[in-house]
Amino acid sequence: GGRNLREIPEAVWNNEIELPDAQTKWWEVADVVKADLSRNAIQIFPDGFIQSLTLLTSLDLSHNKLTKLPEDFTPLSDLRSLNVASNSLVTLPASIAYLERLATLNVSQNALVTLPSNLGSNQPALAVVIACQNQIQCVPPGLAMDPGLIKLDLSKNKIQNLDDRVLSSGFRALVELDLSENLLSGTLNPSIGSLGKVQILRLSRNKIQTLPAQIQHCSALIELYLGSNALTSLPSTLGQLSNLKTLELADNKLPSIPDSVCDLNLGLLDLRNNDLLTLPPRLSRMAPTLRAMPLEGNVLRGVPRSLISGPVSALLKHLAMKLPEDEEDAEGDGGGRRAEARNGGGGEVRMGVVEKSPLDQNGSWVQNNGIQNNGNQNGCDYNQGNCNYNHHRQKDACNNNVIRDAKTQGVPHHLSTVPLLPPPQAPPGQPNRRPLEQRLADFKSGGAAVRSGNVFGLKGADVAADLARKIQLSGSSGHELVLKATALKFIPPEIWEAGEAVALLDVSQNKELLDIPPKGLSKLRKLKTLVLSDTGLAMWPLPFPTSSDDGDDNFIFLDLKDLQMRQIFKMKQSPPMTALLSTPNLKRFDLSGTPCLAPCPATLAFLAALPCYCPRLEELRLAQTGLSLFPLSTPCCPLASPLPLLSPAPPPPLLIHLRVLDVSSNRIAALPNDIDVFSSALEELFLANNDLNGLPPSLGLMGAESGGKLHALTLEGNPIRSIRRAIIEKGTLAVLEYLRG
Repeated sequence: GGRNLREIPEAVWNNEIELPDAQTKWWEVADVVKADLSRNAIQIFPDGFIQSLTLLTSLDLSHNKLTKLPEDFTPLSDLRSLNVASNSLVTLPASIAYLERLATLNVSQNALVTLPSNLGSNQPALAVVIACQNQIQCVPPGLAMDPGLIKLDLSKNKIQNLDDRVLSSGFRALVELDLSENLLSGTLNPSIGSLGKVQILRLSRNKIQTLPAQIQHCSALIELYLGSNALTSLPSTLGQLSNLKTLELADNKLPSIPDSVCDLNLGLLDLRNNDLLTLPPRLSRMAPTLRAMPLEGNVLRGVPRSLISGPVSALLKHLAMKLPEDEEDAEGDGGGRRAEARNGGGGEVRMGVVEKSPLDQNGSWVQNNGIQNNGNQNGCDYNQGNCNYNHHRQKDACNNNVIRDAKTQGVPHHLSTVPLLPPPQAPPGQPNRRPLEQRLADFKSGGAAVRSGNVFGLKGADVAADLARKIQLSGSSGHELVLKATALKFIPPEIWEAGEAVALLDVSQNKELLDIPPKGLSKLRKLKTLVLSDTGLAMWPLPFPTSSDDGDDNFIFLDLKDLQMRQIFKMKQSPPMTALLSTPNLKRFDLSGTPCLAPCPATLAFLAALPCYCPRLEELRLAQTGLSLFPLSTPCCPLASPLPLLSPAPPPPLLIHLRVLDVSSNRIAALPNDIDVFSSALEELFLANNDLNGLPPSLGLMGAESGGKLHALTLEGNPIRSIRRAIIEKGTLAVLEYLRG
């Protein structure tokens, strides 16, 4: 993968053609079981490839320029994983539906209108189908008959309705279904209730107006996403989903919350941008479990603004005081829950404790320490299904301008990347929200209609500037400024004025961001993490520690620990030798996918300077950068400079703290013979998809048997002939033992 191939060389799959400069011995020949041809420019996939490599178990053709695939895939009877994502396919060959051992199929980001109708009907092993970002108009009926299908992703397609027969006849094992960003409208098909084992159901960004009462039969539901639809009411049966923990209802037209919802034990209830005028007092019953309830974008009356923008526990306590007296002694634990809400949610869990800056007088707030959970302080990865989620993201920048650094329970990942959208308009004949200007005027005049947060323009620069001003006013440090995918075209000066208060700056996925002034970055003296991945930068952004503006010899250095510059495709020039001179404390440097290390003297100088200027590096990732030379094989060459931090003694020439080195998918032909002396702390070394034809014996001295720490070594995709394939297939320990001997 990642070799800029326009076609697959015939010698790769045709055994009758000898490889160039090949000296193959019969005992070195092995069958190909995995083929990774991703991230190339392949336009035609040869038929002979499939006919020759019949023992393939994994085939990755993603991120190419394929417009069609061979018609006959049946020779690949052992194929378990097929990935053809990010191509230009219009149809899939019907033979894919006859691969009985296929377990994972990824056809996302193509131009498919349909999938094979019998896909899944004769494939009991098929567990995951990802077909998002296509033009698919209906759910294939064959998938419903697949007894092993666990995950189905059909988001961002053209599906207008759900077939009764498809929903009611199958999907017996389905756990996760994603139908977001389609064309579903009106009342959702009542047959949705037949999905009794679905735990995650995503229906956001459709035009659904009504949920059927049969939703109660989805009894296994844990997460339900209904944001950005046209819902005006919720069925009372929704309250019977006893396992539901996450309910997203943002950007709808709900005028009220039914009492049945108040009986749920939710961790997240997202009510942003609806038409709510009041909140039912019975919401206080969620006090023991509720961790987040965003309310921005509603015209709430009778609720103090400080409660809306403050901690959830305070709001629930306020609502509990409004419960009717007869509910205190009601059957069940209603009265007990009210008492818990009054007391802050019980003795075990304190919910929604927020440190609010006294300088923030405009209704928005800066949350530094987030929600305190005395029961469990460990943040976990939501994608792995754990309960606690460490949420470090910026939410909707238009109506929810909040900087979060919180440990919350049940907060889903997708809320971290809500795109900036204008307020939805009501259909003709329905009451619309008041104009934005009128609501803003009410807010400024302190009228009865209270709204949380400020109202900003939709431009990313406006949002970024306001967030930076809030950070500056807070008077504290350690803030995270996340501006990921906010359509930024330039960095507003307010960010640089925030200065030492910013600890993390993330401007990734802003493809129109072409320049970051080094002079501005030099003002963020306490910046710990800088994320510039997937932007339009063409020049190196970091400042050089030259003299300051006043002409003094007060050299400027950043306290940067983590620098991420992945997949910046316009940055093709090699960084200058002094590129990292201003970051002597850097511990993690990720340049993967940025093609800026092509063979040239500038690249050699940059690689030689790495150990000198970043001696504390622990993780270095240079995959898919065009490297032809192992980065630690060039002698250290410190810059001759009067800089005070570099003299009189230069930094040590070796990366003694380096734990992870990733140079996969490059053109490295050899490793240094004395590789074991470069970093005694190395634990993971990724060398896959290079041009290595051998390994130095000294590499074997980096394993635990010789006092080293190396335990992960990847070698696939290299033409290694000095080591038998059987040894390589046994894994890292076997390879190190062979080299050590």
